[in-house]
Order: sequence, then C-alpha cells, then structure tokens
Amino acid sequence: NSVATSSAYTFLSPPKSTESGVYQCIMRNNGVAKFLKQKTTNVVIATDPSVVVSSSTSKINDGTTAEFTCTVTGYPVSSVTVSKDSLTLDCLAGTTSGDTTCFQKPNSPSEFVIKVETFSADEAGTYKCSATTTWYKGDGTEMGKSAEDTVALYYGT
Repeated sequence: NSVATSSAYTFLSPPKSTESGVYQCIMRNNGVAKFLKQKTTNVVIATDPSVVVSSSTSKINDGTTAEFTCTVTGYPVSSVTVSKDSLTLDCLAGTTSGDTTCFQKPNSPSEFVIKVETFSADEAGTYKCSATTTWYKGDGTEMGKSAEDTVALYYGT
C-alpha cells in the first residue's frame, strides 16, 4: 500500500490516478474508540494526457467508410475532440456533423471512434484528435494540459 500517514500529513508515494477518491481523517484521543473529530476530503491525482491514433495515414476508397480510433489516457479527462479544417466534434458528447461522427467506444472509457461515412475527396485531409485534462489547485486555480495526435486520410478511387 502506498498510503502512509505521519502526524497530520498523508503521503502517496508515488501518487497514482487510481488513488483519487475521498479520504477520511479521524482523530482519536489516545486510542479511545470515541471520535473526537472527523474530516473527509476529495483528492484528485491528475496525470498528463496522451493521445494515440490507431494509424498515421490511410488511403480510403470513394464511397466507403473511414474509421479510426483515438486512445486517450490521463486523469481527469475534461475534453476529447476531433477536428479537421473548420470541423470540430466533441467526442465525449458523441457529436455528428454531416457524415462525420465521434463517439466513446462502448465499455471502453479511453477509446474514441471517429467514423466518416460515404468517404469522398471533400473528407480527405488531416484529422486531429485532442484531449485535455483539467484540475483545480487547492486555491481554486484551474490547471490543465493538452495532447494531440493526427491521422491523414487520403482519397482513393
């Protein structure tokens, strides 16, 4: 177990995002079972995001479906988007624009599927998958980091 307590401090060494959660501190009087004070706090252990796209380039034939996967790690993930030119889709919300859809893979919180139905020359180009982790410092200051990866889809006949 990586949790160690000394005096009024708790150390997580090294901290892991899986150790995020509600921690409870109970102060007792010389081991007496009667609680004198009890306090809980929510601890979020943030990790930097990373994004990996299933392939870096693909030639897609006219009229077929193009599909690729973005695998996102990091905690807590606050946004996952896919973009190409002026198109931006919110993958956490499962948005669609025209023939392009981005959605979270069922039963897989870290995988997002991007589908382009009826692929044509207009859909060819570089698609960027981005993820951001956002957390708040003890003083309420918002912190965040982003990562991205790309896939180039080429039009074929």
